[in-house]
Amino acid sequence: EDLYAQTAWPLYRKYGHAYEAFRLAISDPDVIFNEENMPGLSPEVRKLMLEEIAKRLTPTAVKIRADIEVTCFQYEGITAIKRALLKGMALGSADL
Repeated sequence: EDLYAQTAWPLYRKYGHAYEAFRLAISDPDVIFNEENMPGLSPEVRKLMLEEIAKRLTPTAVKIRADIEVTCFQYEGITAIKRALLKGMALGSADL
């Protein structure tokens, strides 16, 4: 309860919800975990909280695979499909 009073409740008052503040803390922890927002927070507790926040709120990459069926009833047929798929691949990125 003391930890909530020292950390979460001040963040609720300032940011509307502690979750929003914790999301901001991933990119800029000094803005959230400072003496103004959390007076008297020990460096050990701050470090542990930041580690836990980073572990739980950092998004994880997910690989998705799908089979598609493509048809073209024009004269070009396979050539048109191949050209369209290659253009789509050119627009994509390595991350996707």
